Amino acid sequence: MNKKLIEQIFEILTNPEHKLRDKCGIVYCFSKRDCEVLADGLSNLNRQAQQRQGRGCKEWVTFYHADLDGKRKETVQYDWSNDRIKIVCATVAFGMVGPYSWNFIASGANWLQQLSH
Repeated sequence: MNKKLIEQIFEILTNPEHKLRDKCGIVYCFSKRDCEVLADGLSNLNRQAQQRQGRGCKEWVTFYHADLDGKRKETVQYDWSNDRIKIVCATVAFGMVGPYSWNFIASGANWLQQLSH
């Protein structure tokens, strides 16, 4: 997972002119490490953007994969389902898609955008 890919995904997720902005969604990754790296990268970019705008930073991204303990998985699922977290970087272990969600499949320099209504 490279920095440019993380920046591209962040731009799509936060661009005011894009229909994904402020939506709840899942970014599917091919590995647990990619989930963690992407969530951390998006979180850092969000924090920087909020600071430039002089606003406090609400955490809006986390990761989810098979190595999380049961309590952490429940917390992520609950927070995502209740709009406390907007974005989950997950392996297929998450396996949840809501009616207003979108998915990215991110891997290395290649990613696929899939929108659902």
